[in-house]
Amino acid sequence: MGVKNAMFLKKIVKSIVFILPFILWSQDQHEPQNWEKLNSTYVNVIYKIGQKKEAQQIANTISYIQKNNSKSIGYHYQPITIVLRANSVESNGFVTYSPFRSEFFNTPPQEFNALGTTNWISTLAIHEYRHVQQFINHKTGGTNVLYYLFGESGWAVGSILAVPNWYFEGDAVVMETALTQSGRGRLPNFSALQRALYQKNKIYDYAKTRNGSYKDLLPNHYQEGYQILNYYRNHYNASTLDNIAHKAAGFHFPFYGFSYQLKKETGLGTTKMYQKTVEENTRLWQLQRDSLQVKNYNQFTKKQKNVAIYKYPQVTENGNIIALKSTLHKIPTYYKIDSLGKETKIISATNQVDSYFNYHRHQLVYTGISLNPRYNNTSYNDVFVYDITSKKRKRLSHQKRYFSPTFNKDNTLILVTEQNQNKSKLILLNAQNGVVEKEISVDGFISRPQFIDNNNFVFIKKLQHQLAIFKTDTNLKEIQLTPWTSHVIDNINIFKNAVYYSATFNGIDNIYKTPLDGSSNIYQITNANIGAYQPFVKDKKIYFTEQTSTGTKISVSKIKAKEYKLIEPVFMNWNNQKTIVFEQGNILNKIEQKKYSTRSYTSIFEDLKFHDWQYGISNQKITANVTATNLLNDFSTVAYTDIYLNENSSFSLGAIASYKKWFPVLNLELEYNHRDYNTAIPDENNTLYNGAISYNTISLTPSVTIPLAQIKGNYTTNFSFNAGYEYLRGFNSKFTLDESQREVKLNNIEFTAYNSSIYLSTKRNKATQNINTKAGFTTLNNFSKGITGSDATYFSTSNRLFLPGFVNSHNSYFSFGYQRNDDLLQSDSFTYARGYNTIISVKAHRFSYIYQLPLFYPDFGLIGITYFKRIRANLFADYSKLTLSNNRTTKQSSVGFEVIFDNTFFNIKEAEIGIGYRGSYLLEKDITNPNNIFVSGIFITTTLF
Repeated sequence: MGVKNAMFLKKIVKSIVFILPFILWSQDQHEPQNWEKLNSTYVNVIYKIGQKKEAQQIANTISYIQKNNSKSIGYHYQPITIVLRANSVESNGFVTYSPFRSEFFNTPPQEFNALGTTNWISTLAIHEYRHVQQFINHKTGGTNVLYYLFGESGWAVGSILAVPNWYFEGDAVVMETALTQSGRGRLPNFSALQRALYQKNKIYDYAKTRNGSYKDLLPNHYQEGYQILNYYRNHYNASTLDNIAHKAAGFHFPFYGFSYQLKKETGLGTTKMYQKTVEENTRLWQLQRDSLQVKNYNQFTKKQKNVAIYKYPQVTENGNIIALKSTLHKIPTYYKIDSLGKETKIISATNQVDSYFNYHRHQLVYTGISLNPRYNNTSYNDVFVYDITSKKRKRLSHQKRYFSPTFNKDNTLILVTEQNQNKSKLILLNAQNGVVEKEISVDGFISRPQFIDNNNFVFIKKLQHQLAIFKTDTNLKEIQLTPWTSHVIDNINIFKNAVYYSATFNGIDNIYKTPLDGSSNIYQITNANIGAYQPFVKDKKIYFTEQTSTGTKISVSKIKAKEYKLIEPVFMNWNNQKTIVFEQGNILNKIEQKKYSTRSYTSIFEDLKFHDWQYGISNQKITANVTATNLLNDFSTVAYTDIYLNENSSFSLGAIASYKKWFPVLNLELEYNHRDYNTAIPDENNTLYNGAISYNTISLTPSVTIPLAQIKGNYTTNFSFNAGYEYLRGFNSKFTLDESQREVKLNNIEFTAYNSSIYLSTKRNKATQNINTKAGFTTLNNFSKGITGSDATYFSTSNRLFLPGFVNSHNSYFSFGYQRNDDLLQSDSFTYARGYNTIISVKAHRFSYIYQLPLFYPDFGLIGITYFKRIRANLFADYSKLTLSNNRTTKQSSVGFEVIFDNTFFNIKEAEIGIGYRGSYLLEKDITNPNNIFVSGIFITTTLF
């Protein structure tokens, strides 16, 4: 291979390899806006102008927690930077190791059952800062060694391997519960699934709750973690929790370190602690049900053997029910359910951040999420209307942040809440065209508005960490209907002269009603076994959902009202007394309101830091790279080096940077190469002379990337286009003869080239048990060509068309690929027919059909090393035609099967890896081994292909 062509190839490959991460990262960004920054001892907050109040609240809350509530986690700290995202409809927050930071998405959830009554920003500050404290106090011992070796990603690996995920989230839920008058630990809905499971004696083992399941409904690591840690705090010294996690992360004991340290403190490992927690909660929850004398209600829906979750049942004009239903093998779908339980599909749901919907007069109204195509941290929630009779869907709003839509009596108006930068409004929309008819400003956060008539409305309001139901008119005259409470109120429904709603008043979620006359009287309607939610009243009957061990069911009852006396303040501490006492209770009225200094924040380099470093060694070379990213993800860079071990003194140095604030994304790579290696070159008589060839090159590769993404209905589309230009110049090229050490000058390399890639993917949502999507396609195309100095061309395309299977949990796809690889210059990554030995080709194309199906869901593990979640199969047929370098053509075709074990390892649910066995029957001769007829082997995959 010539020096010039080899260098050309190397540069093209490296450009694609290093640019790809920037393509993937660049969409997780904000749209250009003006930022400010707050600085304090424990936290720095970067926020959009207009969010100063929230930034001050975050800083004061965290300062109080660090000073007063660190006993159970440790007092080590380092300042954390929080990015406050104001343009997203997602209610979320996270702390990440690399680069170490936190992000808060400040749109509160509409559903109060999910998180309680505490102000959203306060909840985020308490919960997410607990993660910060956890991460910092885990940077010790072996985890600290990994940090020094690999940067913040090494820190993450050590912490995640050493400490179970239920500890991280359970401990954070403990704090949001102990430091407020609400929090998930107090919410009956938070433990409803566990209570339903334990009542039915469905006690899954510890390994299953840790690793998850494709066939059963399990409590998540938030719920399980809270119960285990709450049990620990009630029976042992909470201050020793810090010691357990700290030593585990330090790898004081190399295997099952957390369980080992837990057993040293308590005599119980993780499995035994989980079992003790289940035993105690089973007893306590039964005592609670007995004391409340709970009732069973008639079930409207058929009994379900498999997981089924029904939401928001509403009765139609002829007595049928419309509800949103989710299962493990189907995406969320709206169904009509008749009195015999027969279910008829209406339409699949859109991608949603809030699944609330309203039915009236043959129409559904609901919301669906969409994205700013370029800046995906900017998102919207728009209103859709679906006409059941005409089977047509209409989008009524564009790039709005609307929630909780509901019709008026004649379907001419739609009432929604609008949420922007933590501020609420009531909006009246024209139901035909989405035009805003009226805006009503309301103080506090509002949710689930309902029409009384066209000029009067009811809604739930949150203010000062409490909830109450209000009614108002278009002239902003408010009347409070229920007292302020730290109990959860949710899912209101108006019928005649009363508002019906679910609430936690007696310690289990039940349905209550309150008159609209302002009397503040409360009447209890249900006394449910586990929990009653989402009421709908019609014809003196009330329909609602109840939690079961396999999801939720729709129940029905005659309305029998019993006056209820609401008791405040709310404690709900039936099983967490010591947890609250240890942390000294509610802090929200104790926090000092200090004013921290703020300033404008504009520099993309201010918070740029190197956070990850990686290296590797092989027989050929040593590689190393270091990555730096700023906290707003506006700018990223990777610096790298290669040292070639089988050459004399060869090495390369380079860096690639990406500026992502603009559109398109701008990338630039700069590389210096020094190569010196032994070889032989011929003279004009074809006599070979041994010696060493050496040369230096410097190259410059600018490129642009256009990343786009969008969500429409229940499809997600991703698009990326990358185009780059490369200039490479060589100098000091020479050949040194071994015998005489005479130097012979060689022609220096100089050439230009361009390369481009296009990726497009559109995929329908898939259910949990679906191996892949049932509809959609992907295409990836790469093209590279020399302009001067070389005219080598490389082109490849890889395409998949996804289709449904014969059964709901099955799917299939067609695959087509093509490659042109002039003079075999490019690294050959083409996928040939399975079962054949690899033959490097100049041209190739391939057709494949793959049918994917699950076989079994074993749900068993081997002593914490691996857990078998699913066994699945692929049935395939491949056909390839190749053109080799000597212009000879050959065909490859095979049929076969793959059996794949989807396992998690070391109880890390997210680390699911497929280990497969493949058997291929060859229908054409393999020219490298003509005797092959059946070829088998083991393979590993981290994808579902």
